[in-house]
Amino acid sequence: MEENFNNIENMDLIAEEGETPSEKRRISRLYVIIPLFLIIIIGIIIIIIVVTKDKETCQKGEWDKCATCNNDKCGSCNQGYELKDGICKANFSFKATYETNGEKEEIVLLNEKYKDNIVEMIINKISVNTSSSYSFEEKGPHEVYIKMNIDNLTSLNLFENVTNLNSVYFTKEFDTKNIISFEKLFANCSNLKSVDISNFNFEKVEDMSYMFYGCLSLNSISFPDSTTPNLKKMNSMFLINENLKSINLTKFTTENVNDMSSLFAGSGIESIDLSNFDTKSVTNMEAMFCECSSLDSLDISNFNTENLENMGAMFQNCNKLTSLDISNFKTEKVKSMVGLFYECSSLQSIDVSKFNTSNVEDMTSMFYSCSSLTSLDVSNFDTSKVVSMNYMFISCGNLTSLDVSKFNTENVYRMKEMFSDCTSLKSIDLSNFSTKSLNQIEYMFAYCSSLQSIHLPNFSEGNLINMEGLFANCISLFSINLTNFNTQNVNEMDSLFYNCSSLTSIDLSSFNTKNVKKISELFYNSENLTYIDISSFDKETEFSSDCFTGLPESGEIKLNQFNIDKVDVPKNWTKIKI
Repeated sequence: MEENFNNIENMDLIAEEGETPSEKRRISRLYVIIPLFLIIIIGIIIIIIVVTKDKETCQKGEWDKCATCNNDKCGSCNQGYELKDGICKANFSFKATYETNGEKEEIVLLNEKYKDNIVEMIINKISVNTSSSYSFEEKGPHEVYIKMNIDNLTSLNLFENVTNLNSVYFTKEFDTKNIISFEKLFANCSNLKSVDISNFNFEKVEDMSYMFYGCLSLNSISFPDSTTPNLKKMNSMFLINENLKSINLTKFTTENVNDMSSLFAGSGIESIDLSNFDTKSVTNMEAMFCECSSLDSLDISNFNTENLENMGAMFQNCNKLTSLDISNFKTEKVKSMVGLFYECSSLQSIDVSKFNTSNVEDMTSMFYSCSSLTSLDVSNFDTSKVVSMNYMFISCGNLTSLDVSKFNTENVYRMKEMFSDCTSLKSIDLSNFSTKSLNQIEYMFAYCSSLQSIHLPNFSEGNLINMEGLFANCISLFSINLTNFNTQNVNEMDSLFYNCSSLTSIDLSSFNTKNVKKISELFYNSENLTYIDISSFDKETEFSSDCFTGLPESGEIKLNQFNIDKVDVPKNWTKIKI
């Protein structure tokens, strides 16, 4: 250690020997300035720490409310707040920002019917006359503080259709203790991005329907910690909130809610925790998750559906869901299952085997385009009250089998495209189907490209009206028996066997076409069809030239005396008059 010090002293002596007087003075000043500079820096750091500490303690972190601080209390307040016992308290009900696109633009600030409830307004730090609208001189954004008295109100749609609203924060001064309905509170606030209602009192609230409906830009909602013990209506609450990725509803009390229809429909939610939801009183869940196309997981296994009556379109277009556990759903009171799983195209399995469908009246589009389903058990479905099965299994392209043999169809009058585009379905048993009420079956089996044979023995009731495209593009169909078909009321048969390229013969001698004025593309492109019997077709029925386009070069066709000259088959075909 001494050696080091000696070395330093020797170096100083060597330096001093060559220094001029001016250089010595500069060095001397440096010895004074450097320590002084360090002292100043340290002092600044200490001041910053002290001020920061004051900011942290002043108003307990709400420094933005204090204009100045006095130790751990506010000395004065920023605009919109007033000083009480060293604390800056809000003297406004809410702070909102509004966007304007041009100069001298007059916009609506809030629903006009509440203008008399406004006590005070501060816009861009200037106190102005109270009004439900305001003309801004410059382009936005604009900060607005409004003080209101809402003690006499029980319902509040304060910002409905206020499209310039960008954000809003409500203080405790906005006391909602008497509010029963928040229906359409922010409905159609299409540019609203964030809402803070964490100070709201939900104690008496019964209705939150359409509360945030059409808030297309909304991405953040801060709810209070309070519960909702009297809440009854939540229908369409977040309808078309397409930018809202997550919602925290864990504090909500839903035991008295009876309507959850379209609750999240069209929203951008990716996942949601509904484990606290008590749904025992809910009767309507129609379109509850409809168009939730970003939702990739959903746990509703806790749902109590004992009083549910409508679950139509409940999961429509939830096309990211790969699985869904609804095996415990009680459905004995359900009347509508329309579009229940419509275009749930990623759904790989669904257990509906325990569904009680005894009261269901409509199954239209129930499994529409569930294209990833490889199996589906509907064998226990009670369809005795069902009136429509239109599009029920359309585009279920991976189903190789489907047991509908126990379906009671005596009240069904529509089966349009019921199995259309079930491209993997090879056979189907409809031998028990009753057609007592049936009148619409157009394209019922169209594009069932793997279907090889079909027998429809009970289609004999005579109420059918439309058979257009019934077997169109059934390219594997080689055998079909339609001898029991009653077509006396049918008025449409276009494209009946369009592109049935595996069909070799067809007997339609039992067909009555007295109500069919004209037929087009009847056997179009049925390239292997060599035998046709249409001898019973009515003399008034006209055939367009494309009815027989694409047939083989030769074949045999049976006709009656009235249409033998009207049919334009290939020249090598034999016409047999019956």
